[in-house]
Amino acid sequence: MTLITIIVTMGTIFASLTICLMRLFLAIIKQVVSVFEK
Repeated sequence: MTLITIIVTMGTIFASLTICLMRLFLAIIKQVVSVFEK
């Protein structure tokens, strides 16, 4: 594996993890908002 391949792989993994965390964060915010609106 070359250095570029490693960087691209790490970037892809980091991007997918970030997207997963953002979705989880948004889901938690929606739950909190729905609780406060009741």
